[in-house]
Amino acid sequence: MEEGTIFLVSVRGDATQNMGARIKKFFRIMGSEHVDALGVGDSWAFVGVKGQKAFVEERGTGEEPVGTGAILGYAKKVKHYKKTTKISGGSKIEVHSAGYVSGNEARVLINEKEVFTNKEANRGINLVALDFETHKVVFKNTYDTFGGAAASANLLKDYKEKLPEFCIVVAAVKDDASSKLTKEVKELFSSLGSNAIKNLKYREGWAFIGVKGLKKSKEKKGEKVGTAMIIGYGKISRKEVRKQIKTKPEKVKGGSRIEVQSAGAVTGNFATINVAN
Repeated sequence: MEEGTIFLVSVRGDATQNMGARIKKFFRIMGSEHVDALGVGDSWAFVGVKGQKAFVEERGTGEEPVGTGAILGYAKKVKHYKKTTKISGGSKIEVHSAGYVSGNEARVLINEKEVFTNKEANRGINLVALDFETHKVVFKNTYDTFGGAAASANLLKDYKEKLPEFCIVVAAVKDDASSKLTKEVKELFSSLGSNAIKNLKYREGWAFIGVKGLKKSKEKKGEKVGTAMIIGYGKISRKEVRKQIKTKPEKVKGGSRIEVQSAGAVTGNFATINVAN
């Protein structure tokens, strides 16, 4: 299967008897947090993308069926964003960061238009949130995690209370963000897929793009860095449990609505997958 292939998995009855280590590893690479704990007769519904840690899943332990779903826009990630000049059905999201001695900047661009300028940016972590369906800016703020630990506490509070679920989270360091950066903030970005934040050095740049609620991210760390992604217009649906599909899923413009339901041997013994283009 090619990179970017979407995998839809639904367990019926039992799936553990001949599930070997290689199969479990395959799903772990896509981000699954439940495949190793799957027990005899458990329900499991999974939607994942090969080559990315972009997934949703639900597991049940015999008490009730489970279900999950996503609305995925038609899109792809690009490695060389400078060569991208036209996007259909999505947005090119760019973020640039530089430490104090390497340019001292933080900027965010959507389709090559600045939505957060270096003039707006301040020392520390500069955070921009984009609506996942429209890619419009819904929140932006700066947190001086060089000056004091209170900035980290404010970032965590704003993330929890002001950033909507599944919004696109863009972060850029200006000057320095490492000096008073707390363990809790590092853990927050790690939960979004960051590997670099835990080793951020003094006056080092860090550019990050992720999605709240998903381990889907792209980042760069260094003296002066930039990264980009192309993300399709779409939204992740609320997780829901259904014993049967009574109506057809709604049609989605520019993407597909995907639903997966699963029931173990003692909770209904069924598996359904629905895709609406």
